[in-house]
Amino acid sequence: MAHFTPLYIDGRWTTTNVAEATRTFDVVNPASGEVVGQAASASSEECKAAVDAAATAFKSWEHSTHAERRAIFLKAAELVSVNEYKKHIVVAMQAETAAEEYWCTFNWVVAANQLRTVTGMLSELAGQTLPSGVAGARLETHRRAMGVILSIAPWNGPFTLALRAIAIPILCGNTVVLKSSEASPRSQALIVQLFHDAGLPAGVLNYVSVSREDAPVRTAELIAYPAVRKVTFTGSDRVGKIIAMEAAKHLKPCVLELGGSAPVIVHRFTVRK
Repeated sequence: MAHFTPLYIDGRWTTTNVAEATRTFDVVNPASGEVVGQAASASSEECKAAVDAAATAFKSWEHSTHAERRAIFLKAAELVSVNEYKKHIVVAMQAETAAEEYWCTFNWVVAANQLRTVTGMLSELAGQTLPSGVAGARLETHRRAMGVILSIAPWNGPFTLALRAIAIPILCGNTVVLKSSEASPRSQALIVQLFHDAGLPAGVLNYVSVSREDAPVRTAELIAYPAVRKVTFTGSDRVGKIIAMEAAKHLKPCVLELGGSAPVIVHRFTVRK
């Protein structure tokens, strides 16, 4: 039986609304063309529910202590380091991206290091005390979280790049709606399960997947929701331009990592496995 990847909203895994039980899409291995899974395709209502859950959770998560955040992230690093998670990551990535085992294993190895590295950045989340022109007074600056961040992840490094897209925003006190690539929903849902197992409070991280056909409309809707304060995207120049234009309509900042060149020369004497 093909693996099914549900949505994750407000701390719970769900499939789709009963009235929209057929809203799913196939996940296809790009090398073999084989259907290797199915995933729920979020409706407008489900996308809004994910944003609403993140907005509600932000009210308390913004005020969580650095010690609380550090404990959750280090627990996630500990959990992902075990071989059981390695197996899940490798199996999911090989099925969805047709990547070689070494690349899938690399994603697993990097994940724990990523989590520990960003956790070490917590000490940088501090304001400043500045001299004032008024005797007996001083100026203070404070760093505040923005709110709900929409993170849109790519398929080519589905675990590490999605982890990067959500880890720093959450660590800084924001909440996140992660929209997976339609090519790798299972691989990216594993990150959500990891944080769930590590004790991240409900609503701080929400996960939606959308079919290729529905993605343009759903993404525009997600960007337009007033509670969404910032957008991050890693992917192609073409889609990045569209996302930038949608964000500009609402004067929302976005962080884009686009394109990239990674030429590889395969010699005729290369041993292929």
